Amino acid sequence: MFGIWNEPCEDVKQAKDALVLRINGNGTETFIDRKKEIDSWKILEASGAAPKLFCVFGNGLCMEFVRGSTLTLETIKDEEISTKVAKLMAKCHVLSDTEEEAACYFFPRKFLKAATKFPEKYQKEFLTNGFKNFQEKLESVLKSRINKKLSFCHNDLLLGNVLYDEETKIVNFIDYEYSHMNYAAFDIANHFCEYTGLDVLDYEKYYPDFDHRKAFCKSYLEERSEGEVSAREVEDLVDDCTVMAIASHFLWGCWALMQADLSDIDFDYLGYAVQRFDEMCGIDETTGLNAFV
Repeated sequence: MFGIWNEPCEDVKQAKDALVLRINGNGTETFIDRKKEIDSWKILEASGAAPKLFCVFGNGLCMEFVRGSTLTLETIKDEEISTKVAKLMAKCHVLSDTEEEAACYFFPRKFLKAATKFPEKYQKEFLTNGFKNFQEKLESVLKSRINKKLSFCHNDLLLGNVLYDEETKIVNFIDYEYSHMNYAAFDIANHFCEYTGLDVLDYEKYYPDFDHRKAFCKSYLEERSEGEVSAREVEDLVDDCTVMAIASHFLWGCWALMQADLSDIDFDYLGYAVQRFDEMCGIDETTGLNAFV
């Protein structure tokens, strides 16, 4: 990522009319559909939910600079910021796209197909069979009416993909590589899973508590419904998000398996995959694997 500006200032944040030049990561086109990313970007830009895209070239793009700082483990739980994230998510979800298969099915299948290295306790057969079982049961357990149809989802709202401008109090989303039609509850649940950050995946410590998740879902539904929502509607969405957290762990676990083969970044992708699959399965000393199989 490169910031480009023409004013006499030392930092891109001080520039009045800066641009951002992004060079795509080496080999990322093998698992990210760059055409689909740009198509999604245009949909979001047209609705005012994404920065202006000025040009696209062979291995990158140039876009408008978005002011703000990425969220932290502390700011992501701030009530004001969290409410703004929920409302912007709701605005994005009502946009239209042409994809039919949910991202929580499409991406794991794609990532598993590309992976060749598997941890000892999470072999390909176990993951494939568990995913099939989960997919067969999923639609029958979802309660919220908003999950009866797919929504246009970001699918990767981690700390670094949400910007907050302290001056304007505006939230923006960035990076749309994984934008795809999906269950709205997945996008929300995936965001909750990202409250733990990337350094230490301590879900017991950082995963938002029930009251926070309930308040988030209430703000989301009020924005999407443009009015008051019932307590039952909120509770149904909270329950759906609990189910979809399993799908989030599976998707990013499979992504990590694929990255273990393709990425040249010095990171323990296999270890990360195990952490996500452990959360997915609800492993403990007494019950073993239970949530996914």
